[in-house]
Amino acid sequence: MKSLLVRGRLTHYRQLLRLLSRPALLLLISISFASTSHAQASDQDKQLAAIMSVINSYLLIGREEPIARPIGTAVELDLNELVNGTFQVSNTQPVFAQFELQDQAIELCFDLTSSNANNADISVAVNGEPALGVIGKDNCYLITEPDQRLINYIVISTSTPGVTISVSRVELAATAQSVGGFNRLTRGQWNERAVRKVLKIFAFGGHARDAQIRLWADLDPELAIVEMLNFDKHNLKLSPLAVGENYTETTTEPGIGTLLGFQNYLSSSSSNLPIPVANRTQYGLNGYNFDDAYGRMITVRGLNPFRQRIGFWETNYHLAVNRDASVDRDQIAAYYDIIMDAHESGIPYHQVMGVAAKSAAVAEQYGHDRNQWVYDRNLDDYICKCNDDFAREIHQLFYGIFGVDDPHHEDGTIRETSKMLTDMPIDNTDGPNDNIAVVFGTSRHHTDDLTILGHTISGTDASQKIDNLMPISIMHPESLKNLPVMIISVLADDNMSDAKADKIRAAWAGMGQNKVFLDFIRAYAISTLFHSKAQFKYFTSHERALYMANKHNLDNLEAFFGGASYSGRAGKSVGSVISDDAAGEFFRPLHNVFGAQTSYEASDSALAFENNFNLLTDDEYRIRDAVSCSSCDQGQPWEKKWSTVLPRRADNQFYVADVAAWLWNHAVGNFDNYTELEKAHLYSFLGAARNNPNQTSDGDYAMDFNLLMCMAEDYKVKEETNSVPLSDMLYQGNWDNYCRQNDDDVSGYSSVERAALNRVYSGQQIMENPTAQDLLSQLGNMTLPLETTDGSNGGAELRKHARERISNALGFIFTTPFVFAEGQ
Repeated sequence: MKSLLVRGRLTHYRQLLRLLSRPALLLLISISFASTSHAQASDQDKQLAAIMSVINSYLLIGREEPIARPIGTAVELDLNELVNGTFQVSNTQPVFAQFELQDQAIELCFDLTSSNANNADISVAVNGEPALGVIGKDNCYLITEPDQRLINYIVISTSTPGVTISVSRVELAATAQSVGGFNRLTRGQWNERAVRKVLKIFAFGGHARDAQIRLWADLDPELAIVEMLNFDKHNLKLSPLAVGENYTETTTEPGIGTLLGFQNYLSSSSSNLPIPVANRTQYGLNGYNFDDAYGRMITVRGLNPFRQRIGFWETNYHLAVNRDASVDRDQIAAYYDIIMDAHESGIPYHQVMGVAAKSAAVAEQYGHDRNQWVYDRNLDDYICKCNDDFAREIHQLFYGIFGVDDPHHEDGTIRETSKMLTDMPIDNTDGPNDNIAVVFGTSRHHTDDLTILGHTISGTDASQKIDNLMPISIMHPESLKNLPVMIISVLADDNMSDAKADKIRAAWAGMGQNKVFLDFIRAYAISTLFHSKAQFKYFTSHERALYMANKHNLDNLEAFFGGASYSGRAGKSVGSVISDDAAGEFFRPLHNVFGAQTSYEASDSALAFENNFNLLTDDEYRIRDAVSCSSCDQGQPWEKKWSTVLPRRADNQFYVADVAAWLWNHAVGNFDNYTELEKAHLYSFLGAARNNPNQTSDGDYAMDFNLLMCMAEDYKVKEETNSVPLSDMLYQGNWDNYCRQNDDDVSGYSSVERAALNRVYSGQQIMENPTAQDLLSQLGNMTLPLETTDGSNGGAELRKHARERISNALGFIFTTPFVFAEGQ
């Protein structure tokens, strides 16, 4: 108790020092001194007492006294302290955490575990006020500075005899934390939703399993983001192999992690692939499905989808080159790989751009491989036989430098940069670098110093001059203003405001000259700026197609096939979505060097919405049938393995309510818009199937919510009942008696049936409709026979229909607006 009193006094002194800086308090002190300034020296004690009275009054205004010190085990905390010990709670032994008044808002977190308790057994009180506590990780409580007392207590207790609860990882932390110049999420804010958002934006959704996502959510965000986002060629936490995976070379062969290596792997007759050997050459460097191979590289498990996410942005947007501008496939592959290898090496970002600037792909794109500094006899002087295309774009596209405040930008910097880019032809020696590297010469290079961006640039050849220019470019005022916003606005946020842009610029500038791109992206990915309600990102057709494929495919067989058909169907197509949307192929950006389809173009495309909608209507079979294949697995049968990822209950069954929620969270990444309306449609797709024990193929028919409601209302009328047992309505032929054409002595559907089938429901209407609620309760408690051995062929038909219904449900989710964008 003594130590507590001492700490309490120290708190008062700290508060006093803090308050002395406040103008209002200084005014009060001045008034007090003025009123006693002519007093005798013997009156100084009275003067000091008056001042202290003012200070104490100010301190205690609105500040409640501490509650009585609780009984139990005390855990004393200092700011930004994590206590790793474990403390036991029972009905006779509570635990309480205590901390002193802080001069800022704080968050107190702890984990609760128990083998015999549930949430109802837990009681949590914050300074005497009851609060919610749950078994699990990160019970976090925000306590603002005005709500704090001089001593604060958080009590964890239980009144249930025989229950034992363990309290661990008790932590007191400031809510205002910074990393890389951004305000960072707190432990309570960093949760599964935040993890899934990072994966959705920065890794095309990734392939991480639920358990791994929970582990990341439980880690400190600065530790988790290092595992989630890195430039390694393989990231087996972000992209693990499926359970029982047959195709594992993507995790063991280092060369597969490059674009060239992956294309060689796909086209090789010796690779362990489900693709028939005769069909593989089309995916090689010279195959006609060059870009299709890249789509598989992103969706296959065992590689690193974050590396590919940034590689796609670098080579199709920021540093774009174009196969339609005579850039060859081998130059594209080499360009992609040298940029991503440079990122992987961890060098500063200006050096990464230097690597790109010196590539054969860029030289071919802009034609400066023919630039020469040569003597002209007619002029009796040296001249630059040059074009100034890349001389301009090395500043504008690479760094966002337009020369806004430089009247000599065009006739000074651009012309001087043209001279810099001389004598750098593309290798044509038939050696290993033939056509994919630049040779830097001196005989036709402008070797003298140049003045670019107001700085002297020296070097014996173009390579040295480019290296010397890059650190100047990245610190140029226009670059500091434009480049970081260019990065974030295209990658992560279409809702850019001046306030957000200023925060991004400040974080970027704070990194100094040697800015490491990965550090910047990691810091942003765990920032309150990225996870705020103001962030919003439209998905391009490429991003949406790749994201949907990663949410649909469960193993490498599906990724390798990608929707192709070889005696059956497997995998979600990527290429057809992109081509149907007229979005342009990979490495053929619609706007040439200004980049591929923009997110705004995608969001404004009626064609994209129509095509996506038609996948669940006119082309619904493409989704439903992609669950099995008679000979895809190297000539053997294959079944989609939903049972390896979907949640089970204690009875080992897959319940419709659980599966619907899992599919939504898996595909969307959060439950923000998972309302009664979404549940109604998903429950119907998953559970409302015909039940005919004598003919299992009848399970092929699935009902949507409107049809089910129409049948239910018809059932109530015809059976003269208010109850609608689905087990009867959907049993062996009964389904033909309700809401069917010509079943009410009328031709086609009756007017009542047509109205029911065309009705547009709201979530509120479904909640208020007793029939709808009864149906949803029944449907939610149905199970999907994903592992049944009942019925014909050992249950194969029933399992197939269950998988088809899951595919229909996932297809419905893919038609919602929530796969076209991310944000609130």
